[in-house]
Amino acid sequence: MKCLNEIMKKTKIIAGIDEAGRGPWAGPVVAAAVILPHRFPTALLKDSKKLSSTQREKVYTLITQKCEYGIGIVDQTTIDEIGIKKATQQAMYQAVQQLTTKPTELLVDGNDQFSFPIQHTSIIKGDEKIPSISAASIIAKVTRDRLMREEHKKYPHYRFDLHKGYGTRLHRDMLQQYGVCPLHRKSYKPVAEILNKQKPKLLLHICCAVDAGWPILKLKDTYAITCYFYDPNIHPKKEYIKRRNEMKKIIRKFKTIDFIEGPYEPDLFFKRTKGLEWEPERGKRCDVCTHLLLEKTAQYAQQNGFDYFTTTLSTSPHKDIVRIQKYGKFWEKETGVTYLDENFKKENGYLKTLAIVQELHIYQQNYCGCIFSLRDRKRKETGKALQKLL
Repeated sequence: MKCLNEIMKKTKIIAGIDEAGRGPWAGPVVAAAVILPHRFPTALLKDSKKLSSTQREKVYTLITQKCEYGIGIVDQTTIDEIGIKKATQQAMYQAVQQLTTKPTELLVDGNDQFSFPIQHTSIIKGDEKIPSISAASIIAKVTRDRLMREEHKKYPHYRFDLHKGYGTRLHRDMLQQYGVCPLHRKSYKPVAEILNKQKPKLLLHICCAVDAGWPILKLKDTYAITCYFYDPNIHPKKEYIKRRNEMKKIIRKFKTIDFIEGPYEPDLFFKRTKGLEWEPERGKRCDVCTHLLLEKTAQYAQQNGFDYFTTTLSTSPHKDIVRIQKYGKFWEKETGVTYLDENFKKENGYLKTLAIVQELHIYQQNYCGCIFSLRDRKRKETGKALQKLL
């Protein structure tokens, strides 16, 4: 008995894993895990894409009769919330959990590095090389195709029975004709573009990536947002470039958001703030700066047909909301573009945006941005250092 137990411990139980539905614009992602028995006719197993639908159905029936398998399904709403990679891992984990026999090793199709509590290896083109992965690809593909044919009954105009949610010309034509339905993945760009055509256009002034996450998250479902990075006050230029590049991390997170970089005009900032160089932080110089940022944002919005403009300045606990509202309303009257009066500090907005900062590892600056703010910060640091010495 002891020898038998030792042999059992050393015996590997391998499950192949694959998914169907990462690329489509609509519907769930489906994953399958399959453990092949000995003497299974592996010559029948191929990458599911290389089999006709009739062949897939026949092999699917054989696999489900002869093999142990599990299926995981994650819907389009979750895909929009957590992203397709995390959703795919979630579906794969569900599939493994459905197996009655617990595998000792997983072989996963593709080159993504997933996190499983079981030893696992990702294999590029594994569905062509490893029989158990080929079997999983067939189970996942047939299961998803059947689901999409059922969804076709709910949304017959879109012809999900034909394209299964993939980005075909027919699907694009149906989207343009009928708009977006609940089955669509709203985070996918072709779908988002259709949705954005139905939303009012908002130009969102960005002062820095740190303040931008929560405003975008709050507004993106209501407005077609274009982020406008205009910061002529940032000093030195390498700091400006760093903050601009950090903003692009936010844009990558919210894939459907457009980004425009305004001109870098430090000379204009110095001209407007001349004589105010020794004003304290949040004093008259900051008043002039806020006025300039909203002026240029409103003018760009007017020139480019936006319905609204606003700014992420109000996210920061260091900014004066009354001042921001004052100049927002002023430039609304001057340009005719509606100022979206938002105080992003409300609803714990700053804490929410910091959570996004930590998630994306965004650089957090320690001064407002202008040379005068940098000067004052250095003076304070020097003063504190001297106090410690005295």
